[in-house]
Amino acid sequence: MKPKKISEQDIGLKDGKDISLSHLKGRHKRVMPEVPLEFNDHDFEFNGSMVIYLPMEQIRWYPKMQDAIYAMKDGEVRGVAYPMYFPPTDKYLFNLMIFANQEVDVVELKYWSYGHNELYSLGTQEFSANMMLGKPVSPVELGKV
Repeated sequence: MKPKKISEQDIGLKDGKDISLSHLKGRHKRVMPEVPLEFNDHDFEFNGSMVIYLPMEQIRWYPKMQDAIYAMKDGEVRGVAYPMYFPPTDKYLFNLMIFANQEVDVVELKYWSYGHNELYSLGTQEFSANMMLGKPVSPVELGKV
């Protein structure tokens, strides 16, 4: 059986009410959207990770499956993450792997809204090789979008 394609109507509004993506849990194969900005992780020597949560009171809309958080340096993409549901905390998390060619660097975090087709700044993040910030049970909470 061919999996159903998820449309924008399937995400965000149901019966006229704003909802989370919880109605999709386990019902559809996850199809990764095409990254709107080019990125090749093989161009970098070092990496580090962070698990990110955007508290609902800090954002104006629920994350869509096609939304993304980017790590960027001087306009160059250094990492990309999409929302993933984590059942034990009932939250959508972004597991972001950041790449660099220096052991220490600073990257800008940006939120890409698929529905609005815009990048929103989430501030900066210090990068260090092999860093591991946040865990699924205690993610890094970022500011307003």
